[in-house]
Amino acid sequence: MRQTKLISLSIILSFLLIVLLIFLSGADVDLIKDFINRVPASVFFAVAGIEFIGLLAGAQKWRIAMVWSRPDAGYPPILSSLEASTLGSLFAQVLPAQFAMVFARALLQRRHAGVGAAVWATFHEQLFDLLALGAVGAAVASAFILRTDAVSAVSTGAVVALGGVLGVRALFKFAESTARRLLTKAPQRLLPSCGSVQAALADAARLPWRVAAAMTVLSMARVACWTARAIVSFAVLLPNAPLFAIATAIPLVQLATVLPIIPGGVGTVEWIWTGALAATGIPPSDAAAAALATRAIQLGGFLLVLGTVGVLAIANRWRSST
Repeated sequence: MRQTKLISLSIILSFLLIVLLIFLSGADVDLIKDFINRVPASVFFAVAGIEFIGLLAGAQKWRIAMVWSRPDAGYPPILSSLEASTLGSLFAQVLPAQFAMVFARALLQRRHAGVGAAVWATFHEQLFDLLALGAVGAAVASAFILRTDAVSAVSTGAVVALGGVLGVRALFKFAESTARRLLTKAPQRLLPSCGSVQAALADAARLPWRVAAAMTVLSMARVACWTARAIVSFAVLLPNAPLFAIATAIPLVQLATVLPIIPGGVGTVEWIWTGALAATGIPPSDAAAAALATRAIQLGGFLLVLGTVGVLAIANRWRSST
């Protein structure tokens, strides 16, 4: 009952954020419809392809984490891992993203390696996504502070990404030692949760170098997919929008999607996009309408992926039963 109330409250809060954005920006329903109508069908398929690649990278990263946690179980089938990742993304439309993915994978993979292993692997795989987002955020921040051009910003990002791959275990070790020090000052009621985070960071710091490097590269690929998905969407909606502004907002946008209080980041993501675009001189009404239209494009692309993965999963089950 309490969880149902929290979900209802988060949906209401998301709705209020959307309404407030439309009211304050000066956008209206007709303008939003106009932005959506200018999107050709090919864009939806392009976004679906990018979404599929991102989900595939996440599924492979999770398979690597599963094997490391349970070597005796072997790799989960790639199709079932992709199915679990896609289902988790579907649940994340109405549930907190980190919990939705854990639940979906534990539900579909409980027979392969057990619920505990599925939860453990998902939690560690998400740590690498946060690391990749932090690396991109650091690259964007340094490029902004130094006021470099796009080429220098990409070069900075590549250097930060390489440093993340080479020093991933050291970064997790530093984070684990920091968490251990903070654990001594945490309130009593937070000790179990803080202790779990500290233990997960300690495990990640002990990952074999090749495993850590592979998971870091796959997380970087996911960030690249998120960035490409946004660029494709805004290239149609706002052709004059600076690519650097879109790339700058990506870390904040993705972090907003994992906020437990706003499932899927609905409302908060649109505010971030509107602010980032309006800061470049785009009228707030156009920025807000484009942000909302982008949500529609990405939802449409995801539904195409969901249908494709669903058909593949049904065909695989039918072939296995015959």
